[in-house]
Amino acid sequence: MTEQCEHLPVARLLARIEEAINGCGWAVVGTVTEDGSPYSYTVGLWRTFRHPEVLVVGLDGPIAQGVLNNVGERVRKGRRFGLGDVDGGIVEGYDVKFLVIYDEEYFSLGGAERLEPGFSAMQLVYPDASGAFSPGYVDWQLGRGRA
Repeated sequence: MTEQCEHLPVARLLARIEEAINGCGWAVVGTVTEDGSPYSYTVGLWRTFRHPEVLVVGLDGPIAQGVLNNVGERVRKGRRFGLGDVDGGIVEGYDVKFLVIYDEEYFSLGGAERLEPGFSAMQLVYPDASGAFSPGYVDWQLGRGRA
């Protein structure tokens, strides 16, 4: 579940995230880095299912919401994703991989660190347009360079 929460006071934003977690088990929070790059992450998978939170970088809000909600739905049905896993059921027609979060800018995951002390998290990376996990493209998603 995702809420459009631009320009809300932090307390109200956290309350909306809590409402979403209580309703379906997780929330999806979208934001941007200092340079304007979009990223989104789940909050609640750890608390509700003891599953690591998931971060995705570089996808616009509605697309990231769909991807992360697909992860959440699969976790709710019992699927567990771990580091290094490759899965073809999250994004139609493409595999995705789950990797360590490399870029320190994403470590706190905003709402997650406030609502879920001690949570764990990983990053979902997606292939380039050709369907390949080219090193440069994956490194860009991980914050280790440009695509």
